[in-house]
Amino acid sequence: MSAGEARTGFARGAAKRDLRLVPFAVGSWAVAYAAISLPAAALPIALALWLGAGACVVVCVRMERGRGVLALVAAGIALAAVTASHVALAQADRGIVATLELSGGRAVALEVTVTSKVEVTSRGELRFDADAWQVDVGPSHTAVRIPVTITVAPSAVSGKPALDLGSTVWAAGTTMLTAAPDRSVLWLFASRGVEVRAGPPWPLSVSADTRTAFVARAAELPAPGGDLLPGLAVGDTRAVGPELDLAMKTSSLSHLTAVSGANCALVVGIAFALAALLGAARWGRVASGIAALMAFPVLVTPEPSVVRAAAMATIAMLAVLLGRTGAGIGVLSLAITVLLAADPWLAASLGFALSAAATAGLLVPAGALHKSWVAPRRPSTTTSTCAFSSATRVVTTSFTACGGELR
Repeated sequence: MSAGEARTGFARGAAKRDLRLVPFAVGSWAVAYAAISLPAAALPIALALWLGAGACVVVCVRMERGRGVLALVAAGIALAAVTASHVALAQADRGIVATLELSGGRAVALEVTVTSKVEVTSRGELRFDADAWQVDVGPSHTAVRIPVTITVAPSAVSGKPALDLGSTVWAAGTTMLTAAPDRSVLWLFASRGVEVRAGPPWPLSVSADTRTAFVARAAELPAPGGDLLPGLAVGDTRAVGPELDLAMKTSSLSHLTAVSGANCALVVGIAFALAALLGAARWGRVASGIAALMAFPVLVTPEPSVVRAAAMATIAMLAVLLGRTGAGIGVLSLAITVLLAADPWLAASLGFALSAAATAGLLVPAGALHKSWVAPRRPSTTTSTCAFSSATRVVTTSFTACGGELR
């Protein structure tokens, strides 16, 4: 066997091993979407999956051969069971809302903690997600722990602290119950205003001040570049007005203001380079990269694309630390599986789906297209770039055709 044939055989074996985790990601995504779409079925789904995982473990213990495959199957079923269990356990708090008298346009007040970045909608309103811990309807006060979405006019926001990720807020207005599979249980239209009672705690306060200072500095630059720069760098789109936002969407460039894998790769690369310059060992370089990744989502707010990219990069760096470099699609599959277990509502996030699909497009069809068509005929940087761009575009088109906003 020649050296070339040996390398080809090794590559094919690695590709097969790379695909072993794909069923885990697909199965976890399907279970997560089913559980959040049919919350009443989440508990039966979880119990069935736990029984299935337990049965696989029992059979695996008694088997003499083929234990590895069955153990892998048991692990996949168990991760899917964790995902369904997460949804089932959340129903106790989410179901409290159904017992409250919120209909008839009654004024409702919420005490919440902001859990997302504050975005400007196409109507010029502010919108953010939050975790509510108290709902006030008239004289009644109900302790809860539910996710909500709040919209408010900029002029209706009061309080000295900044409205940002981690702020403690009181908001009042009318509400609308959402439908599955939405993450938020309530949508509050804060017609009676939003009062910021406490700013973000440390270290969120540091990241909020950094973003605000960056936006202020970018505002001194000529438009529209100065308006887009904060979005390109840290995902802050407050300076992007309705007209510029429409122009970006019309030209299919709105994704540029969404922080994603490219930003994470840049942050990790800088952290690795600095650690290497200081003479750090491999574990030191990996630790610096992971530390940078932990800080970066705090700075730019944990959007689905950032969370996916950070999880994927973290798993890849841990593989490097252990001397087992993870192949791309396997790392992506494991990142998706872990993230869905931690947050099943990501399964209904168009932004998360686009991010995962774009990454998969770069790893699978783009590579195949380049090897089978571009490289043998006209290899060049331009043709290679076009191959990767075209494959990613084809993969993500099916998601963008569904419509909706990237959240």
